[in-house]
Amino acid sequence: MTKHLRVLFSAFPTASRSDELLAAQTYLGVLEDYSAEAVERSVKQFVTGKVSTHDGRFVPSAAELARNVREWDDVLRYIEAKRLAPPLASGILSVDFGHGMIDMTKLSLDEQDMVLRTGRAPDDLAIGHLTARLQRMGERPKRVFTSGDPVGQEDAA
Repeated sequence: MTKHLRVLFSAFPTASRSDELLAAQTYLGVLEDYSAEAVERSVKQFVTGKVSTHDGRFVPSAAELARNVREWDDVLRYIEAKRLAPPLASGILSVDFGHGMIDMTKLSLDEQDMVLRTGRAPDDLAIGHLTARLQRMGERPKRVFTSGDPVGQEDAA
C-alpha cells in the first residue's frame, strides 16, 4: 500500500517532505481496512484525473481517498461475490421428451444435466434403479404412482 501512496504523493505537490511522511501515516491508518487492489485503483483514478470531485491541484485528503477506496472496495467485493456464487439455474425451466413435462426449476445443475442426458426425471431414475435391484433380489416391485395419486398405492394392472 505504501507503494501506491508514494505514487499518489509524487503525482501532486506537497508542502514538505516531513508533511508527506506524516500524511502517509495518516493515510495508511485510514486505508488499512481496504484491499490493496482497491487502493491501487483509487490512486490511479486520482492520478489520471478521473475523480470528478477532485480538482487535481493537490493530494486528495485522507477522507477523499478513503471515500473513493471504499467505493472501489465495495465494487471489487461485489464482483468477487458474483464470481464465487453458484449459478441459480441453467436457464432451462422445463423439458418434455414425450413422456410428460419435467419441471427443472427446483433441480440442481447436476440433476438438470442428468435429465438432459437421459431424458428422464431424477425420481424416475431412482425408481428405475430400485426396481432393477428388487427384481435382481427376486421381489416383485410395487408400482408407485407419482402423478397426483397417493404414494404407495399398488398398480391394479
